Amino acid sequence: MHPVILKLGPITIYSYGVWIVIGLLLGLTLALRAAKQERISQQVLFDLVFWLLISGILGARFLYVAFDFPYFKSRPLEVIQIWKGGFVFYGGLLFSLLAGFFYIQRHRLNFWKVADLIAPSLALGEGIGRFGCFSAGC
Repeated sequence: MHPVILKLGPITIYSYGVWIVIGLLLGLTLALRAAKQERISQQVLFDLVFWLLISGILGARFLYVAFDFPYFKSRPLEVIQIWKGGFVFYGGLLFSLLAGFFYIQRHRLNFWKVADLIAPSLALGEGIGRFGCFSAGC
């Protein structure tokens, strides 16, 4: 287990974050290639991934805070301190699904076609991200 890759003064690079970014970039690359083959605008897909990422982070943090609300009620500033950890996977999944559904509807895309297109990318990104958990000692 190697939770810290590099520490330069006040800057610390954690293996968990590095693996998550690698998974995100490889998954995005795979999805963009698939979008090109399916004649779906790569810009629309890139924007979708952006909103999925933002909503996933917010949802994961929201559910974490909701589960331990008495603690955060007395420490409200800690709610926004996401760099200290504290995310719930299925909160991120739920918020991302909702955001993705509304985004796809807004752009009048076929939900199932887009879901089929990004499913392999999500699996790849999540699988690579699990190396981050292993590296961090989860």
